[in-house]
Amino acid sequence: MKRWQAVVLFLYILLVGAVLLIAPWTRLWEVSVFAYLNGFAGGIYKSFFFRLVTASLGAATLIVSEEVYKKFIGQKGFFGHHQ
Repeated sequence: MKRWQAVVLFLYILLVGAVLLIAPWTRLWEVSVFAYLNGFAGGIYKSFFFRLVTASLGAATLIVSEEVYKKFIGQKGFFGHHQ
C-alpha cells in the first residue's frame, strides 16, 4: 500500500469512528430521518441500548484506525525514511 493511500484510509476510518462515537449523543441523532420512524424500528433507534452499541462500534473503529496508523504509517518518518 502506498503511503498516501494509507493516510487516506487512516483519515477515513478515523472520521467514521469519531462520527459513530459522538453522533448518538448529539442533537443530530434526534433530528435524523430515522428518528421519525414509528413502531418497532423507531423504538430500537430511540433506545439507549442502540445508541450505546453505535458508540461502541465507533470506539472499535477508532482502535482499528490506530492499528492502521501503526502498521502503514507509524513505521516510517514523516518523509518516508525509516526511523
